[in-house]
Amino acid sequence: MTTVKWKKKKLFLFSVITIGILFSILEITSRVIFYSKNRLFHNTIKIQGGPIQVSDDSLVFINQPFYLDYDRRFQFNEAGMKSEPGDELIQAKSSADFWVLLTGASAMEGMGSNRNGNWLDITGVDDHPYNKTIAFYLQEMLQKSMPQKKVKVFNAAFSTSRLCQSYWRYLQLYKKLQPDWVVSMDGVNDPVVLKPRETTPEVIKNEWQQNPQFKYPLKLIIQLTTHSAFINYMKQIFFHVKADGRLANAAAKNYPLRKQWAATSAGPITFADFNDSIGRAVDNFTMWLFKYDSVLNSHHQKHLLLLQPNMFLRDTSNLSETEQAVNHYYRQEFQDKSKHTFLSEIYKRFSHIDSLHRNIITMESVHHWPGFVFVDYCHFSDEATKRIAAEIFMYINSDGHAPIFSNKQE
Repeated sequence: MTTVKWKKKKLFLFSVITIGILFSILEITSRVIFYSKNRLFHNTIKIQGGPIQVSDDSLVFINQPFYLDYDRRFQFNEAGMKSEPGDELIQAKSSADFWVLLTGASAMEGMGSNRNGNWLDITGVDDHPYNKTIAFYLQEMLQKSMPQKKVKVFNAAFSTSRLCQSYWRYLQLYKKLQPDWVVSMDGVNDPVVLKPRETTPEVIKNEWQQNPQFKYPLKLIIQLTTHSAFINYMKQIFFHVKADGRLANAAAKNYPLRKQWAATSAGPITFADFNDSIGRAVDNFTMWLFKYDSVLNSHHQKHLLLLQPNMFLRDTSNLSETEQAVNHYYRQEFQDKSKHTFLSEIYKRFSHIDSLHRNIITMESVHHWPGFVFVDYCHFSDEATKRIAAEIFMYINSDGHAPIFSNKQE
């Protein structure tokens, strides 16, 4: 029996061809699976393999249109709004429609516990699906109260948005949507210190340019995942299996970090001394808030501008074990003294009634709600999300006259 001996060049060529054929089979199979799963959702391999946020001429960045969550919990429509999967295309508004536009950042959009650090391991609360967002609950309440109308709440909030981006988002969408109401919730993401002559738009653009998706290795990985269904599947499986395994492991062990942090003693909330840098940031935020309010008024647009609550002001007298753990973790690991001072000054400025800006409301009562409110430094539990939606509903249903969040003194 003779053994065929191949030269190294021939063996290398054979290996390359074999690997190429194998990869082609895997790629074709992956594309068939992708098409069968995604043909009803108006998305593509390029969309699904790309980052969740993309550059935008008007907003600096935005949610990627038609991006579908891996577990099909939500999808972004053609305008980058968090929506029910398959509900991508905005139809023309009719006289029978009642439309509400939401702007703001991740808490309004529906983010759960932050994945960085131990938040998720403490709470087990992942990003909320579409049917557990403020938009969904608000739409349900409004629809029930006005059965003669077809109610639609558009969730145009997006993660890490600043107040000026919420304002730009409104300008980008109001002519197309002609909403009956606009509701925004902002404050947590805005710069808490500013240098002389520094502006929020400059800060946003600089931070976006430093986004990891524009740098290696993500820059290379995204190039591969936007062109290959197979490689994108491998990336998604690795990411989600790892994340799901992390959650499953924490749940199986009855959330040991929750018990650990609930029993950990934590120091007091700390504040920075008020200085010119923080003062500029407070004045800058106030300017954008008044600008948003003024434009809404000039458009005769019914609206509500909410100042987002934060964990550092949480009343700790009656917390569940989960939120007590979150609070202790925050106090020991994530305190930002300058942000505490910045937000305290913002809340103070708008804590009393102002007839010229009566639709600007701080959410003071949220800090004192019993039960489970915060799942990290500023994002909400499902219980709190429902209550916030109910407060917004009361305001809209009363045509802007109902006192909400118990923060305005007549």
